[in-house]
Amino acid sequence: MKEAVILAGGFGTRLRSVVADVPKPMSPVAGKPFLELLLQQLSLFGFSHVVLSVGYKKEVIIDRFGRSFEGMQLDYCPEDTPLGTGGAVARSLLQTTSDDVLVVNGDSILLSSLDQFRDFHLRHDTPISMALKAEKNFDRYGTVTLDGDNIVRFAEKRQVAEGVFNAGLYLLRVSSVKDYLLSLPAPFSLEKDVFEKQVFPLSGRVFHDYFIDIGLPEDYARAQTELFPFFKLYTDCYA
Repeated sequence: MKEAVILAGGFGTRLRSVVADVPKPMSPVAGKPFLELLLQQLSLFGFSHVVLSVGYKKEVIIDRFGRSFEGMQLDYCPEDTPLGTGGAVARSLLQTTSDDVLVVNGDSILLSSLDQFRDFHLRHDTPISMALKAEKNFDRYGTVTLDGDNIVRFAEKRQVAEGVFNAGLYLLRVSSVKDYLLSLPAPFSLEKDVFEKQVFPLSGRVFHDYFIDIGLPEDYARAQTELFPFFKLYTDCYA
């Protein structure tokens, strides 16, 4: 069984000026909730069970998608109080049964082969694999340094001519990480408190495919015009 967790509890504070009062992953892109594209991507690669970590206005997501989507079983892990990305993942893993689970940020999408990413993860003896996006001339994201396929350092945001950054897709070996994640007091950040502290060895797979994060108004506006043409080519390629 292929299982995934989507972090869909974002407030979307930075998008309030351009998006109605909905959870950030439900922000419409060319008329469709962004979250629907993430679910379509998972369905395209044969996932059968998705746990959606929901918080702010969770009923908007639950009412829209219900308990299934394109043959995938959907379950919900609600936050009564904010758990942070780490707490949300830890709680959501309690609803999965596979030993390798994909974690997906609910406000970004990488149009890569999830099968290639999964194969990479299964070949490496590390508890966590991270999808990395190669890019030139960026300053919005912190950079990641690799030694071979091993992640050895995270750097703060700064202008760089060329580098790779966290693309918001992770594969977790549940038997290796779940107990530790559940032992941490929530809220905590998966990125800051686990990844950047190198609590577990991390592998990184670099992708050169299309990526967009809708968290800022200017990138959200860009998604309205460019995401769907790329997404159609993507689905045509892997269908």
